[in-house]
Amino acid sequence: MKPLILGIDGRSGAGKTELADALEQRIHAEHPELSVAVFGLDQLYRGWDGLEAGVALYTHELLPALAQGETVTYRDWDWSSNAPDGALGPERTFAPGQITIIEGFGTGARAAREHLNSLIWLNAPELSRRDRAVGRGGENYGPNWERWSSQEQDFTDRDRVESVADLVLDTSGPAESVQEAAYTMLRLEISTNGASSSSAQGLN
Repeated sequence: MKPLILGIDGRSGAGKTELADALEQRIHAEHPELSVAVFGLDQLYRGWDGLEAGVALYTHELLPALAQGETVTYRDWDWSSNAPDGALGPERTFAPGQITIIEGFGTGARAAREHLNSLIWLNAPELSRRDRAVGRGGENYGPNWERWSSQEQDFTDRDRVESVADLVLDTSGPAESVQEAAYTMLRLEISTNGASSSSAQGLN
């Protein structure tokens, strides 16, 4: 079974995780016959200087397998580790659903696009993004904001993900409007291409 894969990309604190969770909940509520799986790329980044390494792992190893409907095995990053160079966490597995939502910065990387059915890019003012990211990430994020943001900027300048996204949304407005726009696009994608199941054709 090949899943329908939706990517949600954007800078840190833009609201990617919140949108992915909202879409998952809505699909479950309205169409419990469909399986939905959500994967966050923050499990793959290799520490505060490891954005590129995490995106490479995603694009070259995990995503091609997921696009074929295969369960993948990986080791996530232990962000709570006090080791100077960080540490890998335990081995984990992830099985794609009929609808698979992947969220995180780098989701729409150039090497990933051939495997994505649709791609959303989220924007928000930098101050809002920082407040949201620091509030979610705890005391470790604040001191590392500039360090991480610099890597994101380099990646953005090179890959230009926003310019190729199927939908670009500003998350500084009402969350309900953002979620509705994203769900409308997802519904259209499913009605057009299906989700490896005839039951997916009725998503509304």
